[in-house]
Amino acid sequence: MLQNLCDKLNDIDWRELGFVCDGRFLFSQRSLENAMLDSSLML
Repeated sequence: MLQNLCDKLNDIDWRELGFVCDGRFLFSQRSLENAMLDSSLML
C-alpha cells in the first residue's frame, strides 16, 4: 500500500502544479496541504 502511494506521488507532474523553480523542487507543508491532487491518491 505504501509503495503504491509513493508510485502515485512520483507520477505527479510537480512542475505543472508549480512546485519547481529553477529546476529545484519547492515544497512546504502549507503548499502541499492546498495542492489540487487527483482523488485516486485517497487511501
